Amino acid sequence: MRYEYVEAGNVEDFQGYKNAVNAVLNSMPVDGVDAVVSSDIGAALCVREAMRRHISIPRDLQIIAYDGTYLTDLAGMKMTAVAQNFDKIAQVAVGNIVRAIAKEGDAKADTTSATGRKPYEPDVLIPVTRKLGDTTR
Repeated sequence: MRYEYVEAGNVEDFQGYKNAVNAVLNSMPVDGVDAVVSSDIGAALCVREAMRRHISIPRDLQIIAYDGTYLTDLAGMKMTAVAQNFDKIAQVAVGNIVRAIAKEGDAKADTTSATGRKPYEPDVLIPVTRKLGDTTR
C-alpha cells in the first residue's frame, strides 16, 4: 500500500488544511488517490471541497477522520472516524501529572529506568473505536 504524508500545519491553521486538501484533490487524477485520512478538521474540509468539486464520496474518494469529535457530523455527510477516548486520555494524563508532581523532589524522577524510559513516559495504550459513516465503502 502506497501512502503519502501531506503537512497541513498547526491545528488552528485552517488555510494550511485547505492548502493540503487542495494539493491532495488536485493530484487525484495523476496519483490515483483513493483515500484521505486526517484529523476531524482536515477530513471535514476535504469532504466539503470534494463535494464542491463533484467528487463522488465514497465511490471515488474515501475520507476517514481521526479524533471522532462532533465535527464528524458537520461536514455535509457523516464521516467515518477513528474515535479517540478523550475522557480516558485526560484521566491518564492527569494521573501521570499528579504522580510526577508528587515525586518532583525525588532524585529518581530524573533518572532513566533499566528499560531506558523515564518514570512518567506514557505506557498506556488507550483503545480507539471505529465510527462508521458515509465516507467509506
